[in-house]
This record gives sequence, structure tokens and C-alpha cells, in this order.
Amino acid sequence: NGALQTGVATSAAASSLLPAPSRFSSNNLILTGDESNNMTKNNQISTNVTLLVEPIKNLQFNNSFSYSYTTNNVTTYAPSWLSGNSSSYYNSTSRQYYLYNRSLLSYLMLLDKHTIYPYVFTELTSTGVRLDAQQFRRGPNDQILGPTGWSIDYNNWGQTKGGTRPLTEERVHAFGGSVTYDFEKKYIITFDYRLDKTSTNGPNFGYKQSPTISGRWNFYKEKWFDNTLLSNGALRGSYGTVIRPVGSIFDVYGTYVIGNYYNNNPTVSMQFSSVPNPFFEPEASTRTRLGLELGFVNNRYSFVIEPFYNTSDNQLWGRQLSNITAFDKLTQNGASVVTRGVEFSTNLRLIDTKDHRLVVDGNFTFNNNTLAQLPGGVREDIVSQTDETGATVSVVRRLGRPQFSNLMFVNKGVYASTDDVPVNPATGLRLQYGTRGRNQFFQAGDPIWVDVNGDYIIDDNDMVPVGNPLPTFYGGISPMYEFGNFQLRVSTSYIIKRDILNLVLANRLKSYSSPGSIGALQPIDGLNYWKPINGDLDKGSTGAVYPNPFDFTRAGSLNPYRVNQTLYMEDGSYFKIGSILLTYTFPESRIRNLKMSQLRINASIYNVYTFSKYSGINPETVTQLGRDISGGYPTPRGYSIGLQIQF
Repeated sequence: NGALQTGVATSAAASSLLPAPSRFSSNNLILTGDESNNMTKNNQISTNVTLLVEPIKNLQFNNSFSYSYTTNNVTTYAPSWLSGNSSSYYNSTSRQYYLYNRSLLSYLMLLDKHTIYPYVFTELTSTGVRLDAQQFRRGPNDQILGPTGWSIDYNNWGQTKGGTRPLTEERVHAFGGSVTYDFEKKYIITFDYRLDKTSTNGPNFGYKQSPTISGRWNFYKEKWFDNTLLSNGALRGSYGTVIRPVGSIFDVYGTYVIGNYYNNNPTVSMQFSSVPNPFFEPEASTRTRLGLELGFVNNRYSFVIEPFYNTSDNQLWGRQLSNITAFDKLTQNGASVVTRGVEFSTNLRLIDTKDHRLVVDGNFTFNNNTLAQLPGGVREDIVSQTDETGATVSVVRRLGRPQFSNLMFVNKGVYASTDDVPVNPATGLRLQYGTRGRNQFFQAGDPIWVDVNGDYIIDDNDMVPVGNPLPTFYGGISPMYEFGNFQLRVSTSYIIKRDILNLVLANRLKSYSSPGSIGALQPIDGLNYWKPINGDLDKGSTGAVYPNPFDFTRAGSLNPYRVNQTLYMEDGSYFKIGSILLTYTFPESRIRNLKMSQLRINASIYNVYTFSKYSGINPETVTQLGRDISGGYPTPRGYSIGLQIQF
């Protein structure tokens, strides 16, 4: 992966005792990008046609039509020394189309100081994607690329495969109307109403209504503000519903596949992974927003503040079914999320003279989401999530909490001695992990996990929802300074209050639990982990943060460095200088003799620096659930130099 450097990160984590990456060693992922044969061919056809007819004054008929068709062919060949001592060949051909047509009939009514603008419309959208792929493994040698076919090695038949995936086709039809009333550009109000029907709707569900109302008061036009510093001022608000198609036609009608033979005839059977749902609906988002716009001194200082309240209903939900139903799950609507927050943006021209100009743009967003409803009256649902790193941490969705919360053990440190482990007064046994009879009693050097239910047994019942992987505050600041023909632009961004799981650190410590593996044992001398005193495993260092990494015999069952604990949860707040761009534009008088109208050079730096208390590599390279997927390898810094010439 070029963006995340995951291939390089994997090789970097290999043991330093292995040979350097080469054709004659198994540590060669770092060479994959250079030695693999990748061929990609893209073709695209797009067209746009607009028709505008005005049979009488102010009465217009407008029709917009657009169509695009894209094909993509990818061929990848890896020699044997890069793919397990046998060559591999992969080919995929994808086709994608997009069709959109909108017909609109409008009339503009001008009545002295009043303006009325009504219109009606109809829309049709159709999209489709098809991808055909085949993979061939265990080729005869590195010189023969084909023809491809089925492998005759029955022990590795699963490595050669092909098929069509994904195969989607969606259509949306909508019609509706709108009317806008305007009085002297001072008072503006708009009513919108539309009906939508999608191909992913169930047969028992018709058109979805989406009404919207919005208004605006440009109060700076009032006489009260004449001869004041106020150059722009407005109050605006809106309330309405929009829909978004979700799921697919397979969720509505089910999936039918080729089954076994019956009487030497092929059969077609239903796939029982998901039960058909004829009541499937699109996701509906109801948005309420208010806005205040202020501008002073000819808009030299501008501010916009906009609180909002959004509800997202009919979200997809996969509900697991009992095995007596023959189906695994039911994909249905019914989950709702409420989002409250406020957005603030500003544009400040702090310096505005002939030779100097300093402009600062900034934005700030506060976002707080809460799970408000689950289908079937359920108050909580737990789903096991495996991310890109292979780590599995369950996610809990509980009413009244953030939309996503990681389900984890609460870590309170490390037991300094075996005597510190709590003892059950009823049985005289120390705190243990798992069910009774396993005899995995906690001892010195083990993590202190909170026994939530107080039964002196640490198990899944002691895991609690912790943290919020979604950022609470985020935004950016972008100053721009001009001095003569020089221009300097800086782009920054920030996130405040976001919980991240440092999976890189977890895997680094966990590797010591299996010292016989081929992976590297990266140094941990700088970490405060538990150490025994004079070789006594019942007594050790106090105040340790990390458990004993050398307890190999118990690590497989106790798993003290498991990722689903708060030991690795950190504050993911950061402030990042994303880019710096310096530009110089040559004066026109100097380039006129060269027949140029413009000559500009620029130099830029990307991914400049990130300020953060996060102990990992980069607080940005995380998943939506807050899992660090950097692999322990930093995102590279980029430099560029550009020249722009216009004749």
C-alpha cells in the first residue's frame, strides 16, 4: 500500500537476523513494488447534453443528461520468489456506468419587490458495476504467463479461482417541486418536496417523501445597520429530510446460486447467509440547522456559526438469527443515530496593504453522536470486528452511548507481587481468568483487570464499553501571506478528544510471548514492564505499566497483551502542519519579451510535522474504529518543485 507503507512496514517488522531483502531470501516484501509486473489500462467515455428552451419569457424547460462508461483492466504477475516459490497471475476486468437525467420546468415571476420562483422536476439515476476476476497460482515457471486455467494440483485447488464480484445495479427515480419567495433580497423562504423510489426498496415500500423548508433573513439590509461597521449579516435556518439508498437488491430478494446436481440436472438454490427482507427501506436523514453570518469592515472580518441537530434513521443492521430459521442473519433497517454539534468558520484579512497581505481561514466543528434506537426493541448489540491489522476487538452499540464503543477489559496496572492478587473469601482461591477449573490464577507480573461483577473470575462478563473512536472536535487553520510577488500558504488540521488503540505497541509486546516465531523482537528497554526481583517470580517491580513479557508458558491462555484492554487506549488528539507552499510569480514586465503571459515557480512540503501526545507513529493512520493501522512505519514526507508557464 503506497499511502500507508504497509508492505514496507511488514518487512521492517521481520527479524534483523534474516538476510537482507533479495531474490534469495523470504524477506522480500519490500521489493514487491519494484519486481512485480503490474499492467493497468483505463478507458472512459463520458458525455453531457443540456437542453434549454424558453417558449415564453421567464418560462423555461431544462433537460440535463449525462452518461459515463468506464472500463478498467488490471494484470499483476509475481515471480515465484515473491509468491511462495510458485508464480502467480491475477487479472481483473471491471465495467462501470453512470446515467443521470433531470428534466425541469420553471417559471420566474417578478412582481415589483417580490420574486417567486416555482419549478417541478423529475430525475432518473442508474448505476452499475461488474468486475470479472481470475487468479492463477503455481505456474510452471517465471517465463510462461499463460494461458491461464485450472490448477492440476488438487492439494492447492483453492489458490486458483475466478468469478464475478461485485455485481451491482441500482436505479433511483424521483420527482417533486420547489417554490422560492424573495422580498428585496432581504427575506427569502424556500419550500421543497420530492418523492424518491430506489431499486433497493422492498416491494412493500413505495416512494419516500422528502420535504424541506429553509429561510434566510439578510438583516444587514435593514436601515438599523446603516452607517455601521456591519457589511454582511444574515440569519438562516433549514429543516428537512433527505434519503440515501443503502444495501442491495440481494438484501430484498435474496441471493440465488448454482446448487448441486439432481438427476444429472443443475439446480438453483437460495443462499442461506441472509434472509430476504421485502420491507427494506432507504436510510433517511432529517437535518435541522441554524446559521448566523457576520461580516465587518467590508467583510474584512467574517464569521459564520451554525449549530445543527441531525437524525439518521433506517440505518442498516445485521441481526443474527437462531439456527432453527435456516438463515444466518436478517439485514434490516431500524437503527437511528442522533448527531448534535456546531460548526464555526472565519475569514480574517489581518493585513491588507499594497505590498503585504495576510489572510487567515479557520474552521472548527464540535460533533457529538448518540445511538438512539436499535431494531426490534434491542438496547445493546455486540459485534466482533476484525480490522486491517488482523486484531479482533468487539464493538458494542448501546443506546444512549456514542455510535461505536470498543468492548474491553479495564486495565489498572500490573500486580507487583502475588500477594497483591485479590482472594475470594468464600473459596480461598486467588482471582482467576476464565471459567472455573482452568486454574489460570493471577500472579505477580499479570495485568490488573477490573472484576466488574465481583465474582473473582475475569471473563467476557467483565468487559465494558470504553472510549469513543470518533473525534469530538476537529477543524483546521490555513494562513496565507503575500509579500510582493511571493506567496506563502500553510495548511494545518487538528483533532481533539479521540480515543485510539495503539495496536502497533500491542503487537510489539505480544511478539515476546512467542520468541520462536520469525518476527523481530523489537527493543522494549524503554518501556516500564514488570521485572522480578532477584529471580523471584512472586515479587517484582512496583508501578509497572506493562505485564511480564517473558511469561511464555501462560501467555497463550492468559494473553496479557491482548488488544481488547484499555492498556493501549490513548488520546489521539493532534495538530498537524499538513503542507507548506511557497510561490513566486515573475512580473509581467520581465517575461513579456519571452512571449509569456505568466511564469510561476513553486516549492512545497507535504506531511510536515504532527504535534501529538500519542506514543504511536501517526494518530492519523487509524480506522473509523480508532485502530492504528500504520504497522509501525511512518507516513513519508513529500517534497515537490513546480514550474507553470502560460503563453
